[in-house]
Amino acid sequence: MPADAVDVAIKARLHASWSTCPVVGGLDGVLPETITEPPQGYDAFLVVQYPVVNGEKPVLHGKFFEDGTARLVLNVKREIGQTQSVAWANTLAGLFREYRPGSGFETFVPSGPIVNDANDDANWAEYSVIVPYRYQFSG
Repeated sequence: MPADAVDVAIKARLHASWSTCPVVGGLDGVLPETITEPPQGYDAFLVVQYPVVNGEKPVLHGKFFEDGTARLVLNVKREIGQTQSVAWANTLAGLFREYRPGSGFETFVPSGPIVNDANDDANWAEYSVIVPYRYQFSG
């Protein structure tokens, strides 16, 4: 898991700028691993994951750094179609392109939408956006 400040910054950005679908594990405190069914009444939902989190202190008496990636997984009903789904994923990527809200947190250039190869096998299709970030803080 990332530092709390990282998770708060990512989810605050989504809360302020993303209204296309609900964020599972968003600011409401519901954890993704407690969800067993997709949210009712929506054609899509978003899950935030942190597959890579690395800490370091590169200089003696310097600041600490956390480098990592946030994985934004957009789950879309298959009947919505890939064109609309990719457009939504590109919008997500744009929200985090060089995002610097302050307090030592910044994001870099996100990946384009990554399409899950198993999308043909389910009712929901997954489109991921990988957001690299750095968080600088004092010990």
